[in-house]
Amino acid sequence: MPEIQPPAFVQEGCHTAQGMRLMWDSIICEPGMQPYTLQPMAGEGMQVVVSPGQGWVRGDQVGDQGMYHIVSDSEVAVDIAAADPTDDRIDVIVARVYDEQYSGTSSEWRIEVVEGSASPSPVPPDLPPNSILLGLVEVPAGAVTPTIDNSTRQGYKICNTDPDPIGRWTRADFTTISGTLHNPGGWALDYSYGGIEYAENNSWSVPEPGWYEVFARCQFNSNPSGIRDLWICGTPMLTTWPVSGGIARLSASRLVRVNESEDMTLDDVVQLRQTSGGDLIVSGLEVMIKRAVSGW
Repeated sequence: MPEIQPPAFVQEGCHTAQGMRLMWDSIICEPGMQPYTLQPMAGEGMQVVVSPGQGWVRGDQVGDQGMYHIVSDSEVAVDIAAADPTDDRIDVIVARVYDEQYSGTSSEWRIEVVEGSASPSPVPPDLPPNSILLGLVEVPAGAVTPTIDNSTRQGYKICNTDPDPIGRWTRADFTTISGTLHNPGGWALDYSYGGIEYAENNSWSVPEPGWYEVFARCQFNSNPSGIRDLWICGTPMLTTWPVSGGIARLSASRLVRVNESEDMTLDDVVQLRQTSGGDLIVSGLEVMIKRAVSGW
């Protein structure tokens, strides 16, 4: 394409919306949500409620449309169509951007439901233009409440920030724990890369000795009082973190050395505990393990 003028931030330049979107497109490599936000949850009856949050949507109506940033500051309820009496159906919930520069008469974004086709073997419908998938909604034949599947959600990715190899598992659900340390290994959605593999029971196997970084981030919907612990590889990382409005978000990382004499596993990778103040409700948890550039 020819040069798009002016370049960003020249003095007294007139910068277009497209130019700013293309700048973000060079920084955000993959569109998606901020972790654990814009997450569909069960509402009343055939409603689904999407939590507040933000994300990035790549425009795909034309080439070089760029990346849109979206924000929602409150829950949004959407209605799911009545179930088919005979066959199952899969709907999708999307965040969709409308830009009248390219089509239509509105410039806004919306959380929408794209209804699938009822079938003995249903498949999700295609996503509309300028949209990201927030979740799948399974509607069994004759159902009066839908089933939400958040396993295919994708967080946005910043370019060139996460060197390979990486192991990862995530959980986006509401699970209650209380008391002593809990190993959430049974929650894993298995994923492995570059020789780092989930070995079950909250352990990971690695291909060779060296330094590895273990990173965990999680969200809790919980009683604002109480003591909550996050441990990484047997070491307490955070205790009694602040809670706002019944929701706590935290992250921590630790460098771990695997020696040649060891069995190439990292055990008790992440543990959680609620020691007082009522049960701890985990609504999102992500763990990533990657080779560290260097240790100390």
